[in-house]
Amino acid sequence: MHELSIAEALVKAVKREIGARPLGAVKAIHVQVGQLRLIEPVTLRTCYEATARENGLYGSRLDIETVPARAQCQECGERFAVDEPAFLCPHCDSADVELLAGKELTLTEIELEQAQG
Repeated sequence: MHELSIAEALVKAVKREIGARPLGAVKAIHVQVGQLRLIEPVTLRTCYEATARENGLYGSRLDIETVPARAQCQECGERFAVDEPAFLCPHCDSADVELLAGKELTLTEIELEQAQG
């Protein structure tokens, strides 16, 4: 289950980013996950909740945006959605394609509650 190691890395990144700044509790974190990462969102959320609880981020929410896989043919320039494991250009059938999106795993935002005071 690689979702657990991803959740642990996300929590570590959040803690590193917020450091010791008294900005308020973490309300949510937002991540982009590429379709080709083969990450199960429900499993990742469950792993995140457990890891967050153990690391001082209890109650924070994990929001996941799935990024569709897209590629561009190097032969004809066609841009297309990747729907199958075979990356073939639907226009000219070339296998010389460049992946443009779909492998992301990016922490895009940390949402903080307002500090009381």
